[in-house]
Amino acid sequence: MLLLVFAALQAPIPRITSAPIADSAASVIATPVPVGVYHLTQTDADRVSRVAAFYSAYNSHDLGASMVFLSTNPTLFDCDYQTHESIRVEGRAAVEAFLRARIADGDHWVVEFYKDAPADVPLRIVVYPVERANGTLARLGAVDGKKRSFNVVLAMDVLPSGQIDTISWATGGPGVAKHLCVP
Repeated sequence: MLLLVFAALQAPIPRITSAPIADSAASVIATPVPVGVYHLTQTDADRVSRVAAFYSAYNSHDLGASMVFLSTNPTLFDCDYQTHESIRVEGRAAVEAFLRARIADGDHWVVEFYKDAPADVPLRIVVYPVERANGTLARLGAVDGKKRSFNVVLAMDVLPSGQIDTISWATGGPGVAKHLCVP
């Protein structure tokens, strides 16, 4: 909810006025989007749908179905919760092996989606992590094996083809997000 609240604070608040409505359709005035209303183009909605379908397949622990959504050369950023380091995995075979290991560990995400990417990254879908659960977090002492505190939003980059090219479950490369990779 932080993103919506933050965006809402920046957007002008709609006001009801007594100004007359213009008769001409050519003089339609753009109205600010009220708080709580979310606008997506069809292309953006399709991208969010692809990312949601990836999470559904991944959370069902279906590696084959998960891989269908990835590009031919994906990159994945994640946390090594044992070393508290951010890691980078590149290439389809390496990402598949990494996801296989995470699925074997019972990895499961609860996320929310936002299309609130920077203007210079128009293919990015912002993913707000709510909860992550897996065996590693349980072994490292996370309550109920779940991480519920994230100090950053995550993202996935979706190519115009609809394939996911980047999965960012942590930010940056090795050593960059040490404080984020704590169970």
